[in-house]
Amino acid sequence: MPRIVRVDDELVAYVRVESADGRATLSGLLRGALGTRAAAHAAGARVARLRLLEGYESLVPGDESINDEIAASIARACAEGGCGRVVFDGIEFTQETGYGAASMNRFARLVCG
Repeated sequence: MPRIVRVDDELVAYVRVESADGRATLSGLLRGALGTRAAAHAAGARVARLRLLEGYESLVPGDESINDEIAASIARACAEGGCGRVVFDGIEFTQETGYGAASMNRFARLVCG
């Protein structure tokens, strides 16, 4: 199963990760993965881990910051569109960050206020 990270707006697939001195080095890279465009990135650019969900052909957030970003976008769309109700189909995938039900609860609170 490919491993994926997001750097700015680019998705990068990688084969291996090695860690030393608090830094991770990725190798076996495929830049511009899944139809994104390979681009230059500034030193210190934010990198977020994603998981490719086999059988669903979907990416799920690999960390809370991406869950937060998605929740904020949904909350903004609801506020602008006057949503009276939100159905959280697929919210169980927020647990993929490793925080279990706490991730689901956080996501719902961020969307619903």
